Amino acid sequence: MIGSNGEGRTAPPRVLHRLAIFVALLSLTALVLGFLGRWLWPFDLLNHFRVHCVAFLVLAAGVLLGLKDWKNGIVAALGAALAAIPLFDYLVPQNPASLPSSSEPSLRVLTFNVWFRNEDFARIADYLATSGADIAVLQEISEHQGRRLHAALEMYPYAYVGGASESDAIVFSRWPIGAAQTVQLSANGVSAIRVTIEWNERPITLVAAHLHWPIGPRTADRRNAELAGLAVLAQSHTDPLLVLGDFNITPWSPHFRAFLDASALHDCARGHGLDPTWPSQLIALGIRIDHCFASAHWRTLDASIGPSVGSDHRPVLVELQLAG
Repeated sequence: MIGSNGEGRTAPPRVLHRLAIFVALLSLTALVLGFLGRWLWPFDLLNHFRVHCVAFLVLAAGVLLGLKDWKNGIVAALGAALAAIPLFDYLVPQNPASLPSSSEPSLRVLTFNVWFRNEDFARIADYLATSGADIAVLQEISEHQGRRLHAALEMYPYAYVGGASESDAIVFSRWPIGAAQTVQLSANGVSAIRVTIEWNERPITLVAAHLHWPIGPRTADRRNAELAGLAVLAQSHTDPLLVLGDFNITPWSPHFRAFLDASALHDCARGHGLDPTWPSQLIALGIRIDHCFASAHWRTLDASIGPSVGSDHRPVLVELQLAG
């Protein structure tokens, strides 16, 4: 068990030793309490900082082993190794089946919470114009703002902004938009946008959502109910499906994993790194809460995080191909 034993050390190493012990204990405690996150919302918040806990444990283990505190150093290192296991799905490239096929076209989709305080629409328009995205999903934007932004984007002849008041989201597309509607995700939850897009003479379905921020028992329950509603919606589709948006959840939450299991979707970020998306002002300390999920029809070729564009979120850009 980790504990402090500063005997035989001079003052600076003793302070460093105690600090390393404290950091290791704090990180291990957060990781253990996170297992209760399935039932208690405050502990689920701790799950979102798994990457940070692993980094702190590695740092603490290095300090402790450097100070020849072998027992505590090994405990911290083992804790870091166990906590890092779920991270490898995102750090290790996926199997060769995800390699591009020269015979199939690729689709680039973008999701971006532009932030309701962000009024620099010229900067947003410039980014979208140079992003190369075929479809752009934006959140925290009104219908009026969406129409204003669309007027500045000649590369997107098609748009659905009429559902912004209900869903907090809009869609721009280079490809024709067919059916478009808002879908209520749960009794007291938000609505999502569902659009059918004619891509290369094949219909695909795209769902855009901005879920509740899970601070407090009521909003956490609403977020989880919205995830369940999205899973039911996804299961009702047999055509190629993409689900994008700001979900206010990280891959380390049990509710995230439950959503993937129930929806049969996969996280497009797997195998493409751990880059955070929020808050953009402190991105080195950030977490990834903006996502793109895809049905089994798709394989992900690339997933990356865009630059800061005046929002507290970073954009997410994903390139996909139909798998067969």
